[in-house]
Amino acid sequence: MEKILLLGKSMKPFFKQGTVLFFKKVPCKQLRPGNVIVFRRYSHLKPVIHRIIKIDTSKEAAVTRGDNCKFNDLPVDFSLIMGKIIAKQNKNKITTISRNTEIIQQFTAGVFLKIKISMHRFLYFIFPAAISTFLIKDLFLKKYENNETINVFFLDKQIAVY
Repeated sequence: MEKILLLGKSMKPFFKQGTVLFFKKVPCKQLRPGNVIVFRRYSHLKPVIHRIIKIDTSKEAAVTRGDNCKFNDLPVDFSLIMGKIIAKQNKNKITTISRNTEIIQQFTAGVFLKIKISMHRFLYFIFPAAISTFLIKDLFLKKYENNETINVFFLDKQIAVY
């Protein structure tokens, strides 16, 4: 069993930055979707800790993704997998990670990710549109009360006169 310190935020909310994780080498045939693994990338010096989403036995590779990430990683060759996370340490307490815990975490991470994506869409698209609508209405009412004409332009073309 080996120790590794989690440095990034890609595995939030279940593994926070600075958590000490314990992993051990297991045969790749024993790995399942939902397992959290430690692996190396050709382009990274530091190991990556992500959850297995799918196993492709024909290519001898695992598709992974961080619990806090929107997109899957490129397939990870079995030879680059260093081991499976089996426990985590919070302060002085070491907690083992069972198969049931992994399944619950995988399901919950998917739900959290969908909520996060929905909130991003709301904040980036719907919320600004609602604010601009209120601003236009406010501008329209102020101009209307003053009996002034409002010319509305879109891409340098007049589209309405109020």
